[in-house]
Amino acid sequence: MTTFSPRRGSNAVRTASGALLGLGYGVAVPWFLTARPLWLLAVAAGYGGVAAALLVRSRSERADADRDRDGETAGENRSRGG
Repeated sequence: MTTFSPRRGSNAVRTASGALLGLGYGVAVPWFLTARPLWLLAVAAGYGGVAAALLVRSRSERADADRDRDGETAGENRSRGG
């Protein structure tokens, strides 16, 4: 989430959130494989969709930031003096 804010995340927060995410996967995967609750599949699909949308947004913002005032990718015509 710190991708979309000016502040940088800390390693402790990244470690804690990664541990919680891993714990969630560790519990959910065996549960899904044995009990197959459909609502859990819907939660997983929603989570994946949100993650994919945020990744696309992050990459498109980064691509826009790499363009210079002429709309060219930074370094695109630098070797030709353009």
